[in-house]
Amino acid sequence: MKYIKVDNNFIDLNSFIKGLSYMFLEINENGLIEREIGFNINGGIIHAYPSDKYHFGKYGIFDLTPFKYKKLNSDLDLEDFEKIWNKT
Repeated sequence: MKYIKVDNNFIDLNSFIKGLSYMFLEINENGLIEREIGFNINGGIIHAYPSDKYHFGKYGIFDLTPFKYKKLNSDLDLEDFEKIWNKT
């Protein structure tokens, strides 16, 4: 797995969820999204996929977007991602 940060320099996240400032994505070896965590500008969690707690939790923002796994560099490790995920 790789864990990357996506922000508004990559794509306009506000077009998906109002107030979405940045996200952490968990990407498997096939380049597909396993989990997403989205944050507002203050660092509050406003999106998680998959989840029943958030409005768009059943649909990931990048769940249908394949990434080139080998070209990605992780911005954090599994332990850090899990700590954040457990707050969703």
